[in-house]
Amino acid sequence: MAADLLARTSQHEYIVEYHVDGSEPQRVVLKEKYGKMNSPAKGASVPLLVDRKSGKVRRDLNDPKLNLKSYPKAQEEAKKAAFNAKLND
Repeated sequence: MAADLLARTSQHEYIVEYHVDGSEPQRVVLKEKYGKMNSPAKGASVPLLVDRKSGKVRRDLNDPKLNLKSYPKAQEEAKKAAFNAKLND
């Protein structure tokens, strides 16, 4: 029973709204395991991959803003770019 509860609670559930090529917005529920992706803020834009043939939607696991492994590096690069931009002002 405890393992079943853990399996059910070890996922994030998101409701996302998207549209393709000016079509009407559509909503889907995405589920992901904890610790795999950064959690977006409510109302934030996130990159999605949409399979037009099957209609399946998922978050882009390779996006550095979302991927836990590449997020720290992307944050550091953004800080360096902002610092360099201020130096060049």
